Amino acid sequence: MPLDDVVAEALNLAGEPAMPPDFPGAAISSESTRVNGKREFFGLSAREREVLRLIAAGHSNAEIAQTLFISPRTASTHAAHILSKLSLGTRAELIAFAHLQGLA
Repeated sequence: MPLDDVVAEALNLAGEPAMPPDFPGAAISSESTRVNGKREFFGLSAREREVLRLIAAGHSNAEIAQTLFISPRTASTHAAHILSKLSLGTRAELIAFAHLQGLA
């Protein structure tokens, strides 16, 4: 089984805590879905969830890039896509979301 699927399944089995209804991005379903045969959570790909966890741990885009062997620009683009998909406006909101969802 591919690593992405193992991680997705582990997250699914662990369950995800409910988000407060007044929190930005609360309208996003906490259910996992399959897109193109791959499981996704909150509309985020496995790579975006990796980036989200690193952001929530306080890493800069440069540190994320080094950790994931990608360019800083790619890390920045992933962060922007995550913010957009979750309907969040700031990195601080993204960090709060990750902690509330148990992704950090």
